[in-house]
Amino acid sequence: MDRSFTCVFCEDIREEKDGRVSLIGVFQKGHKIIVSDIPGVLPKFSIYIEVYTPAERPLRSLSATIALGDKVQYQYVIDDAELLSAMAPINALGAIENVLLRSSPFHIDEEGQLLVRISTDDGDELIYGPVFCLNKSSS
Repeated sequence: MDRSFTCVFCEDIREEKDGRVSLIGVFQKGHKIIVSDIPGVLPKFSIYIEVYTPAERPLRSLSATIALGDKVQYQYVIDDAELLSAMAPINALGAIENVLLRSSPFHIDEEGQLLVRISTDDGDELIYGPVFCLNKSSS
């Protein structure tokens, strides 16, 4: 079985006491985030990433790069020790890693496409998006 990735843009991620995760204000692909002014800010912006990896292909590194237009807004990298301790085995066949990225506030310095690029140590890659960030006067 191959690796699989899930990625969701949302306003907030709430971690429940019983271990569940609630995604608040989900932005679908192609959604337009309208701000009053550019540069501007969103009070909160989050990205939920889930990676399933088969037992025979454990992750050694994972990176997520969030870019608005040509500008990298945020880069997140986890290494061996973090991955090994965070992987949640679901059965003998594989494990899941959940990555919760939050920015409060999230700065929007220009109009453009917001994308996330997720990469693994052995070349697996997913580009998710776009969500469009627009000035109120251009929408």
